[in-house]
Amino acid sequence: ALAAQTNTVIAAYNTPVLVAGTFTVVSAAQMAGTTSGRSTYLNARPAALPITANLTIEPVSGTGKTMSAYLYKNGSKVAGSKVTTITSATLPQNLTVVWQDTLVTNDYYETYLENNTDDIDIVVRNAVLRVN
Repeated sequence: ALAAQTNTVIAAYNTPVLVAGTFTVVSAAQMAGTTSGRSTYLNARPAALPITANLTIEPVSGTGKTMSAYLYKNGSKVAGSKVTTITSATLPQNLTVVWQDTLVTNDYYETYLENNTDDIDIVVRNAVLRVN
């Protein structure tokens, strides 16, 4: 879980970036979590597991901004994982990305965000990545 509200810097619109901030690993079974929000599968046997990213986001400023969240596996965007919302400053929206995948040893997942409207940064009020 994200330890504190953080701004994710957007350098260019329609360009996904890793969710910024320091994460706290709440629980890890068969997984290793990092403070950067990465969750790595450690088991020697492949396993089909649900993956869920839940975020509460809003732009730093402005109204009617289209923003999206994705899952990334081993550094690559997971095709079809995009979830989009329209939000405005001080009107945070919740995004939930739900996925399932077969993981093998050392596969890892991370959560990325993009601003589809412009290059305004994204305030991340809350973020949780679960692989169980």
